[in-house]
Amino acid sequence: MMSSYEPDFIERNGAWVLSMVGVVGACCSGLLVYMIKSRCTRIKVCGLECERSVLDMTVHDVEAQAVRRP
Repeated sequence: MMSSYEPDFIERNGAWVLSMVGVVGACCSGLLVYMIKSRCTRIKVCGLECERSVLDMTVHDVEAQAVRRP
């Protein structure tokens, strides 16, 4: 007796599913990088809202040292 095996959706379309997960992940990480680097105090993206205090960009207590190469 021979039984016919039919692969499920993931087995048939594994490469496509993996590609879509990668695309969605890249888009989400791009939005998160935008939010981190933004100087805005209120950000609204796709129904999500974030209100935050932005760090001051002035430089305090920083000393520059020369590096000598041998």
